[in-house]
Amino acid sequence: GNEFLGHLERPKVLVYVLDGLGGEGGGVAAGVEDGSVVEEAPAHVLRKLKEELELYCSGLSRRPSLVWLNKADLNSDWVQEAKAAVEAVLKEDEVEVYVRDGADDEEGVMSRSWKMPPILWGSARTGDRIGELAHELRRAVELVAREEKNARENNGRGSGGGGGGGGSRATKSS
Repeated sequence: GNEFLGHLERPKVLVYVLDGLGGEGGGVAAGVEDGSVVEEAPAHVLRKLKEELELYCSGLSRRPSLVWLNKADLNSDWVQEAKAAVEAVLKEDEVEVYVRDGADDEEGVMSRSWKMPPILWGSARTGDRIGELAHELRRAVELVAREEKNARENNGRGSGGGGGGGGSRATKSS
């Protein structure tokens, strides 16, 4: 519940780990012989997760993220279908984020938009493509750290005093 969600406020980058074999209606996924029971399609699960994050803390679902579709070793065709469906959900959620650096004029507004997060797939069981996930996660964390450093440096210039808390506003892009 909320105690668990509290841990998600600290990370700079989120990783959504989804069952890549999910199918609408639940049951045993087509073509899988290990008896895996999959309740929902990955795209539906991702949408629900993002909604829950927003209900808990506005803006949390818009943090930089990666999506990992697991169980690709069991049926790669199914995972590719799931990837396309997840991509469609992420396109619906593309947002542009504006960060105010404390100044009251137009020059005090910096615009930043996040691109669609990488959608990766592989197998936790076999370790297939885990290295790619680690590489992309490292790259995302480094990018966020660089952007935060640049924002701090830019905020320190020219404001002439006072501090001012940074607010944020998010709007859907069209």
